[in-house]
Amino acid sequence: MVARALGIVGIAALAPLLAAQKPVDTRVDTSGVPSGATEPRIAAQGGSLYVVWSETRSASPDPDVYFNKSEDGGATWLAFDVRLNTNAAGASSSTEPRIAVDGSNIVAVWSDDREGPYRVYYNRSGDGGLTWRPLDDRLDTLAVGMGTGSQDTAAAGGHVYAVWVDYRFGAGADIFFNRSSNGGQTWRSSDARLTTGPSGLGASTAPQVAASETNVYVAWQKDPTGSGTWGIYFNRSRDGGANWLGSEVRLDVPAASDALAPRITESGPHVYVVWQSDRSGTDAIYLNRSSDFGQTWNGETRIDTAPGVSSYAPRIAAAGSMVYVAWESAVAGRARVFLNRSADHAATWEPSQRRIDHAPASIDARHPRLAATGLSVFVAWQDSRLGRAAVFANRSVFAGTNWLGADIRLSRSQPATASAISADLAASPSIVAAAWVDDRADVYGDIYMNLQLGAQPFGTGLAGSGGITPRLAIPTLPAIGASLSLELSAGLGGAPAGIGLGLGGPGALPFLGGTLHVSAPVIFRFLPLGGAGPGQGAGAIALALPPDPMFLGTEIAAQGFVLDAAAAAGVAMTGGLDLWIG
Repeated sequence: MVARALGIVGIAALAPLLAAQKPVDTRVDTSGVPSGATEPRIAAQGGSLYVVWSETRSASPDPDVYFNKSEDGGATWLAFDVRLNTNAAGASSSTEPRIAVDGSNIVAVWSDDREGPYRVYYNRSGDGGLTWRPLDDRLDTLAVGMGTGSQDTAAAGGHVYAVWVDYRFGAGADIFFNRSSNGGQTWRSSDARLTTGPSGLGASTAPQVAASETNVYVAWQKDPTGSGTWGIYFNRSRDGGANWLGSEVRLDVPAASDALAPRITESGPHVYVVWQSDRSGTDAIYLNRSSDFGQTWNGETRIDTAPGVSSYAPRIAAAGSMVYVAWESAVAGRARVFLNRSADHAATWEPSQRRIDHAPASIDARHPRLAATGLSVFVAWQDSRLGRAAVFANRSVFAGTNWLGADIRLSRSQPATASAISADLAASPSIVAAAWVDDRADVYGDIYMNLQLGAQPFGTGLAGSGGITPRLAIPTLPAIGASLSLELSAGLGGAPAGIGLGLGGPGALPFLGGTLHVSAPVIFRFLPLGGAGPGQGAGAIALALPPDPMFLGTEIAAQGFVLDAAAAAGVAMTGGLDLWIG
């Protein structure tokens, strides 16, 4: 692979073309009637995005669960949402949807009261969300009882896992589990109880699940005796959920105080659980970690570093050895978003927490969401600095060491009279996106999304030798002040090639059956392709993106070209690629 550098001066030459190309929000749901959309959950895989939510569309006040997807980074979505609960629309209350994506397998789980008490239902797609099971089904195996709720799901390596709160033994709730070993096609005929000890004693709630291949980890909060004091508990399986620890593990130090709101994530053999506890008199953020797949634990560590300040609503994300925790803190009567980070699998943490939001002193920044990929970490939240709630974000592309000096507004095209709330955040190596509830078109709320940064394909390419169309991709995110690689692959090995950058979008032209996305490149760099033979050629150019904040939210259009006598007009061409800089 041959790499050539595009300097900052060259990229800066694009500035006059970029001023009008800031991306606008995209509506995800396709409801054409007044409705109420809530609880969006977004997942990212490669350049694809998947969203589930709960929405009332029928004459009944009861909501259904809907799904939509984009295979081009949010540029386009399915023309019609898919309703995942397959009973009659509005016939039952279907709420709290959660989504898990693993390759082409997508599973959604939710709470459904069609049988009276709530039960855990699911639906599944095996083709990336294009088609779904004609009938949804239950995951719990309750015959009678008080029902279920607060479900969560995760998927990895062809396995899908679901956990929920279960009241089959009475008011003292337990945590139950079910699993699929074939991407959600079939599930165990009997679910499994993960809480141990006498059934129905005390109460267990707020389960969270994380998974990697056949390793599955579950954390929850539990009042073990019914005394009203909560702790954080854990169980795990190393064989895809077939067998579990004989006894649940308590992760917090027992005290006459509450430990609540657990969140869990994993990275290789490392497992991390974070929660809030008021043992110091005000709520603080604590973490426990395991380095051996949850077999043993190292003891709790306090993550926030501001004594006497109430900290709550933690979120956690991990990528490699990096671990990040974000939370809300009440500072001078206002909510603020803070973060701490560890570079050594949560063994040590920064001595001082970092404030992430730049909301004015009189404004609350609430409900942080957190995602990490590679060396990048992203935080989103909502605040009302514009007079109505809007979705904002900040990010670091150097493992949390540097952050933008001003927040990015994600609900960019939101009118001044509309609110944007309930954001969720997802990241993959090539895209970072948020989805939220927005009332600009419907006072009851619709689902909107936007990119924080990333890439979207545009149009179609032209095939060359062997009928193979070359491809253009980015392995890293396009962020100001960072290096970005544009990789051309699947061309004719050894052939001359080049990548052009300039103005795309409405200026794209049909060209011999393909799409000429960069018709007048401002920058063009040549690169000979390595490899030999049709489809074997590959090369890359490196872009040094300027650190200037003026480039935030702007778009660069890119396209690759390969001299190939077997192609139409002697040139094979990649599809276009739109890059949004964050």
